[in-house]
Amino acid sequence: MFKIHSRSLFSILLLMMGMMLHAQTFYEISYKNPQGNQYYGFISYEDDDNCTMRIIKTDAQKNIVERQDVEYVGVNDDEDKEYTALCPTEKEDIAPCMVFLWDEYDEDEDVVPLITFDLDSDDDFIDAQDFYEIDMSDIDEEYIGQFFDEDEQMYQQIVAAQGKMSAQKQEMTGQLGDGSDIHRTVVAALKEAGADLSENMDEKNDEDIQSDYGNASNSNKGVTIHLVEVVNTEISDIGEACARDYKNIKNQMKGITQALGIQLREYPVVGEEFTREAVEKTLNRVKPSSNDVVFFLYSGHGFRFSNQSSKFPCIYLSTSEYDELDENSYMEMDAIYDEVCRKGARLNIVLSDCCNSSIDEEAPCHMRGTLLSRSNNNFSADRLRDLFINSRGSLLSTSSSPGETSVCDLTGGYFTLSFIRSLRKEINVMNTSPVSWDRLISNTISAARERSKSDGNAQNGLKKGNIQVK
Repeated sequence: MFKIHSRSLFSILLLMMGMMLHAQTFYEISYKNPQGNQYYGFISYEDDDNCTMRIIKTDAQKNIVERQDVEYVGVNDDEDKEYTALCPTEKEDIAPCMVFLWDEYDEDEDVVPLITFDLDSDDDFIDAQDFYEIDMSDIDEEYIGQFFDEDEQMYQQIVAAQGKMSAQKQEMTGQLGDGSDIHRTVVAALKEAGADLSENMDEKNDEDIQSDYGNASNSNKGVTIHLVEVVNTEISDIGEACARDYKNIKNQMKGITQALGIQLREYPVVGEEFTREAVEKTLNRVKPSSNDVVFFLYSGHGFRFSNQSSKFPCIYLSTSEYDELDENSYMEMDAIYDEVCRKGARLNIVLSDCCNSSIDEEAPCHMRGTLLSRSNNNFSADRLRDLFINSRGSLLSTSSSPGETSVCDLTGGYFTLSFIRSLRKEINVMNTSPVSWDRLISNTISAARERSKSDGNAQNGLKKGNIQVK
């Protein structure tokens, strides 16, 4: 009998599983074909060019009568750039295209694709019955056994990794055993129920935040990640994509501090207060200890002067257009990097997702998107600790080389999305290579280049600096 999962109150988490050193997200989809046959798909997704689905067909009694593996690849709407579709590489009667209309989704939880067996037909689009990320707690031998036999590699890897994650969860719960887990669960439940917690939770300023997402009761005691987010959420052309970068990186850092039991202090420069003066004042407030981490992200417009010596861009610090450019509306990324490094933190990561071209060149922002997991439940605590606790040094990276624009879509900038995916690969429990910030950033640059290249606008990121993992 086929076991069907229902969406529960807390089923907003995702599973990221590293198979052969890749970080994949697992999804389940259910649908019927035009003949009325019932199908369920177990999707293993890394990116739009690396996706497979194990499809099973069930009869009226929900017994499995057929299994098949299908490879998928991303297909874009070349005219209006309003959607992306994941389509089988070879036409299969049981394998539909999954069409994502990104401008219609308010939140990640709303993402449910249309399905069609003929992408060129306007009349054959129907809603999938269900589509959601599979949480690790749903992955047990009974569930995965519906899609894979016990002697298959995927089955064995998933079961082994699930066992590792269960043991790790028990270890982390022991380290965070002072009630913080209960606190977070209660807060999450209240928010799900619609309670307004902004007065006590969401409107704390950077002087008050001591991390609601972890505690310092373990060996990481005293470490703080200072997260500086300079994000142009109000600019008319790319503001929506920048806002997603802000949300994505903020959620990622919250998850990291929670997992490590360390503090998070946020310094957002967003909205109407997006100015050079605000950035300078914010940087002055960042006072890390010698064992802290400073993580700086810029997402917005960038440019370079014709006589500029630095290969790294200038960032544009105004919500208006470039016609108001003056010395008070931009800063050089090199100067920001130097300022961050002078503060004396143990680890400094400075990233900018912006163009590195002349002022009159516009950055393309496509009206589509990509699947991006909302969290990471499949990390190795040791690898995460090596990256953020056992690393020392500084690194500056930007999304494009001189003369190049940077690409974004409705789910964020290609560079920031690539960084998050590369970070998750680096800390994945299945990754057995030595932890390396250099490889993480190189993978970020490479992934952003490949994705932008497919759009005919290749961006080649830059990096400098050195970080050692002890």
